[in-house]
Amino acid sequence: RPYLEEELRAALVAEPSAAFHLVALDVSASMATDAVMDEALAKARALIDSLPAADRVGVLFFADQSELVAPLYDAADAEVGSARRAAQVLAGARAGWRSTDYAAVLQDAETLLAAVGDENARRVLHLISDFQESAMPTADGWRLASAIELNPLYVGRETAANLAVQDVVVRAMDTGAGAIQVRARVKNWSPVAEQRAAVALVIGGERVAVQERLLAPGSASQFA
Repeated sequence: RPYLEEELRAALVAEPSAAFHLVALDVSASMATDAVMDEALAKARALIDSLPAADRVGVLFFADQSELVAPLYDAADAEVGSARRAAQVLAGARAGWRSTDYAAVLQDAETLLAAVGDENARRVLHLISDFQESAMPTADGWRLASAIELNPLYVGRETAANLAVQDVVVRAMDTGAGAIQVRARVKNWSPVAEQRAAVALVIGGERVAVQERLLAPGSASQFA
């Protein structure tokens, strides 16, 4: 001592775990129009190409049901979970005639992502769709596990802001008098565009507070 300090510190720092990415591609009937599927496949390929080499990636096709076409992990096949395998299966994507059920694919994706890696591993669900309102899940009390990051990638005729509320926390304030604070973490998933996030607090149908902030590409900010 102290000449061993740096060596000990290096030995105690754990190697970062590989992240697990599940690319869920919408193949429902609405994706067959106006070259929407071509746009979706281009975004899926670009996403897969951008991932770090050590990360694992799987692919899920979905409409009213989901089909796992590229698993995240297989002990018998080292190429399973690779970007190469994920890119290969995209060639087989075809839009069919089925409707969309987002709740079904979200639940299936959560099960698949929860089954791989250690509990501290990063898990991301990339959902590529035209996001038809009629297929949105109803408020049945179920929600995606907070440990899974949701990256929605919109394809279609209109330009959509790629913003997502990642977490919401409500806590009592130290000031007393029943005061509470609501905190929300909002992320700009766009890799290239700065976007303005307007976050509103709505109580009993009344908008009581609004905060606006510019978010840089790929950045997140907390609103309180």
